[in-house]
Amino acid sequence: MSRRAASALRGFALIGFAGSAWLAAQYAVPPALGACGLEGGCNQVRACWVANAFGVPLPVLGLVGFAFLQVASMSGRGRLRRWLPMAAVAAGIA
Repeated sequence: MSRRAASALRGFALIGFAGSAWLAAQYAVPPALGACGLEGGCNQVRACWVANAFGVPLPVLGLVGFAFLQVASMSGRGRLRRWLPMAAVAAGIA
């Protein structure tokens, strides 16, 4: 992976991490204090069957995934960097 591509990946991973952190914070506060309010529809999304994977809220999985992308993009280990393009595509699809 070129330096330019790795820098772009780090930037996008940082944006994804920030977005996931904001969403995780929305899951942590009571629904009435969230960004959507009670009639905004966020509560319906939280209650949806796809809002949790294996009992873990999706924003938390996003935090872990984007943190992995950051660490992998800065790693000097070839074995870890080999998985980087596939992990970036998976993060984009998710």
